[in-house]
Order: sequence, then C-alpha cells, then structure tokens
Amino acid sequence: ANYGAEASLSLINASNWRNVKATSYAKEATKFQKEDKELSITEQIITNYYFLLLSREAILLNQDLVNSSDSLLEAAEARLQNGLVETLEYNRVKSVSLETKQQLEESKGAFEKNLNNLKTLCGIPESDTLILTASIAQSLQKTTPGTLNISTEVLPRYKMLQSKNYQALEESKR
Repeated sequence: ANYGAEASLSLINASNWRNVKATSYAKEATKFQKEDKELSITEQIITNYYFLLLSREAILLNQDLVNSSDSLLEAAEARLQNGLVETLEYNRVKSVSLETKQQLEESKGAFEKNLNNLKTLCGIPESDTLILTASIAQSLQKTTPGTLNISTEVLPRYKMLQSKNYQALEESKR
C-alpha cells in the first residue's frame, strides 16, 4: 500500500559542507600562523644578533674614549698642580672622563642584555658561553645592499589572515 508519504535523504548537507570548509580554512590559518611565528622568531634572532654586534662595537669605541679621557685627565691634573689651568677647567675634564666611563658601563650592560636575549631566543641557557667572532665590519663586507622584493601574498601572516577571512565567510553562510 502506498500512502503518499515519501522519505528523502539529501546526498549533500550544505550546512555540514560549510562546516568542513570552515574547518579546513581554520587548519590552514593555524598552519600559516605557525609559519608566521617561526618567521617572527627568526627576525628577532637576526635583530638581536646585530644589536649584539653593535653593542660590542660600542664597548670598543667607549673603551677608546675612556682611554683618551684618562690621558686628558692626567694631563689636566699635571697642569692643575703646576698652576697652568684653573680648577673649573680641570673639573670639566674630570666630568667628561666620568661621563665616558658611565657610557662604557652602559654599553657593557647593553651587551649583556643583548647577549642574554639572543641566548634566550636560541634556547641557550644563560649560564652557557656564547662566543661572538663576527664584527659589524665583516658583516657589512659579506652582504651587498639591495632591494628586498617580496610580495605580501607569500608572507605567512597574509596567508593566515586570508584563511581566517575565508573561514569567517563560510561561518557567516551557516
């Protein structure tokens, strides 16, 4: 007997299909987010490496300044004792000497900070020794200045945001 009732089963459930597409976009976004984080950490390591090189160069320059100011201070002391210079002028030279010593200590502190930051980013314990053999001059000789031609579409952050936009679009269709 046929009572006029009919059962139908749709082969494609549109809501489930959108859920699957949204989930695949979410997976892509997660993958690109991971790539973006890796790129960001690499950039931080490179930046800290060059900060470390620069702070070491600053220590060398400030050490030269301290040596020069010590020589000037010795000469000013001798001139003060011989009455060839006034106390005010001697105090100015002494002040410059103290300032250069302070700058040297600040440079040493910056070097230690940059060294510890680099160790942390590279997963090296702070108690381990990291020997820096390169210098800014060597680094500049090895690299040639040029233009960086990168399309934003190839960057992980762009791909991640694009995937999140597609995911949001699919979720809004539900």
